[in-house]
Amino acid sequence: MVHRSPDRYVPLHRPAPPPREVKRTNYVGIDVGKKRCAAYVTDEKGGILRELTYRNTRIGIESLAMTLTSYRECTAVLESTGNLWLKTYETLEANGITVKLANSLKTRAIAEACIKTDKL
Repeated sequence: MVHRSPDRYVPLHRPAPPPREVKRTNYVGIDVGKKRCAAYVTDEKGGILRELTYRNTRIGIESLAMTLTSYRECTAVLESTGNLWLKTYETLEANGITVKLANSLKTRAIAEACIKTDKL
């Protein structure tokens, strides 16, 4: 008779793992201007879900942040031009939105290689 210790027991049937939640990320491209700004919310495939314009004021940026938090996971990208981007960066980050800064010179080179539009 073979004695098996409890720590070496391997069940024949293993329960199925719980289904994994698939996280989908939306992307937000932000064009920061002195007075007015534009934001484009896109899905993972690049389809535009929403176009927004807002004033470059604390109230306008807070309004943008509240709108973006209603979407699923968001990653926002904006150019670091002058000091106009700083309020937007800080406000979005404080509201739990991931923010990435784009290098202005590299962005310009890419845009000049293509047909330049603000949506690009």
